[in-house]
Amino acid sequence: MKRFFAFFMTLALVVAMSVPAFAAIGGFISSPSGVPAPELVEAKPVSSNCNGKVAITSWADRHTLDDATKAKFEQAYNDITNTDSAFFAALKAFADKKNIDVKDLAVGSFFDIAYYNCTEHAAHEGFIITIKPEVAENAVAIAHLSANGWEMLDVTGDTTLTFTVGELSPFAIVYNTNPGDSSETGDSAWIYVSIMAVSVVALGSIALTLKKREN
Repeated sequence: MKRFFAFFMTLALVVAMSVPAFAAIGGFISSPSGVPAPELVEAKPVSSNCNGKVAITSWADRHTLDDATKAKFEQAYNDITNTDSAFFAALKAFADKKNIDVKDLAVGSFFDIAYYNCTEHAAHEGFIITIKPEVAENAVAIAHLSANGWEMLDVTGDTTLTFTVGELSPFAIVYNTNPGDSSETGDSAWIYVSIMAVSVVALGSIALTLKKREN
């Protein structure tokens, strides 16, 4: 049991140490492997009924995707971790438009949304998506890797986030980690700690599962 708790605390320390490292480059707030995908509340076509199934997949579960979808997911990950990528160009343009310092923007949840077994692809004309992430406060955009490159989608909502998109593929929630004048440091820290806590819980669950297998 002591070994189990030591292992869990080591995981927590690794996650805690990773937060400033990821946030410093304006990319991920925390490793996406430890952050679960948001709950998919609703996904409906803009102009037609959909007889297929819409599914959301976390970065940790990318091995369950088909090869083409997985490859695009991995491309999106590489873009977010590379400051010379088209993702950062889109992020900088968004920051300038919203008058936000790009250094204050960071990616939280990273996930893929896809639909399966649908025979009405051409009639959809886009989707209206509602998700419920672990942390919704201070979310300012949804980054989306479309067929034409990265785009920053407007997002609305409080505990849930709603956005409209032309096609489904990799997405990421973009947060403003320094949103106000009154408590800038506290608000920024709250976002980091909240997402870090989610990561620790997820990693702790993995550790507990491994411990049970040992017994």
